[in-house]
Amino acid sequence: MSDIVIEDAPAVNVDPVATAVARLKEKYPEALQDDPRPGYTGVMVPADKIVEVAEYARQELGFNYLSSVTGVDLIDENKMEVVYHTYSIDQGGSALVLKVQVDRDEPVVPSLTPTWPGADFQEREIWDLFGIRFAGHPDLRRILMWDGFEGHPLRKDWKEPFYEEPNKPFGSRWPGGEVFRAEDRNPYGKNVQYPAGWRPDSIDFDTEAEIYAGVTLSRDATPGLKTDKVTVNMGPQHPSTHGVFRMVVTLDGETVLKLDPVMGYLHRNHEKIGERNTFIQNIPYTDRLDYLCSMGNNHGYVLAVEKLLGSQVPERAEWIRILMVELTRIVNHAWALGFLLNDLGALQTPMLYLYIERELILDLFEATAGSRMMCNYMRFGGVAYDLPTHVRTQPTMEFLHELVYDRLPRALEEFETLITNNEIMRARSIGVGYLSLEDAIALSTAGPLLRASGVPYDVRRAEPYSYYEHLDFDVAVRYNGDIYDRYLIRLDEIYQSIRIVKQVLPHLKATKGAPVV
Repeated sequence: MSDIVIEDAPAVNVDPVATAVARLKEKYPEALQDDPRPGYTGVMVPADKIVEVAEYARQELGFNYLSSVTGVDLIDENKMEVVYHTYSIDQGGSALVLKVQVDRDEPVVPSLTPTWPGADFQEREIWDLFGIRFAGHPDLRRILMWDGFEGHPLRKDWKEPFYEEPNKPFGSRWPGGEVFRAEDRNPYGKNVQYPAGWRPDSIDFDTEAEIYAGVTLSRDATPGLKTDKVTVNMGPQHPSTHGVFRMVVTLDGETVLKLDPVMGYLHRNHEKIGERNTFIQNIPYTDRLDYLCSMGNNHGYVLAVEKLLGSQVPERAEWIRILMVELTRIVNHAWALGFLLNDLGALQTPMLYLYIERELILDLFEATAGSRMMCNYMRFGGVAYDLPTHVRTQPTMEFLHELVYDRLPRALEEFETLITNNEIMRARSIGVGYLSLEDAIALSTAGPLLRASGVPYDVRRAEPYSYYEHLDFDVAVRYNGDIYDRYLIRLDEIYQSIRIVKQVLPHLKATKGAPVV
């Protein structure tokens, strides 16, 4: 087992959010008010005060971590809303929620990127999808849609060129049951509307002039050792990106001077699709947000809807959910470690050391949900099915006991023996890709990336959900912020997930036969 360094998240004695809100209202008595809408939380802030309020919240109140920036189209009120969720890493506790509302016709909000650098991409996304302009943003351009895209698709009145109906199922599909390819009846072909006068096969519409600014085609051919700045496109189709993702990298010799990420090549806008779905129709779409984390994505979505509906979940279903999401975490981290080592030059060998255990977990998913990766398993108020009686002809509880008490610990021990103290692994990862604690917080990193830079923040501890507050586990944390610690933190978290699953198994035995929805 790796030499885990564990530290618990800060204990919360007094709610830091309540204290922060009180101090904000004392500081800005005329400007701030609680969100007056029934069931809503957060503090309403005028747009011309948001920078000042945000600076005070970060500098004086300690809310140094910006978790998310979200856009909301309040079309019936002719307003746009921007919602900020901020946390205090030092004090712990829940989120301080700040909200700004502006006129929908000309929505402009001051950028908070100078205050929280992690707002950068999130503000760009809101501009791209909602059309809210962030004044003072250092690089306000589209991030998911292509530069010639017309409109802002998450506005409630935006429609794709071939728009059938406002709700599903569409009349062309049900109740008549007619089967056809939607593309065959789409007068726009690919359902894309190009700007007037623009042709997709033209080279006259250069959308990336800023990326290549300062790059020349000439080369100094005089003798002597010197380097030129070279711009290289890595991706969008490249084996090391593990997805359709592109990086425009500017190099001086072997030194990376600049890296511009270009994303959105596979953006499908699940949120827009979801506007015409019923709540339950959206569950399969969450599978596809990350095909290695189907169960976890299902869980997050159903928790949100259950909170809206006030739904209760049977005890057995809660334990099954925790079992599934912790096994999902193990699968995810096992793949992440394998891919990392593959990119470091170890090729497929280390990945295969955890391959059988991953397959066993996917076999459990298939036996339970009917699918190995796109599980569509969680339901509002429970889960779709109880655990099966057998997995691979073995009784399910016996299968799980062998998996977490024998197979996984043994496979991890072999994996660590092979990799953790390997001199090539250490040489290529220790001190490489350093991310300081301060930058990890400022840039709004999350999960293992944040914890590997010395921040013991885990939402299961900070804001417990399901039955996590009743489980005994530690928040794994590492302090060096390099590739090696990001490798170790995932091993640490696999061990903690095994520890959690071991505590879940007796509850599954005790609740056998109980309702799951």
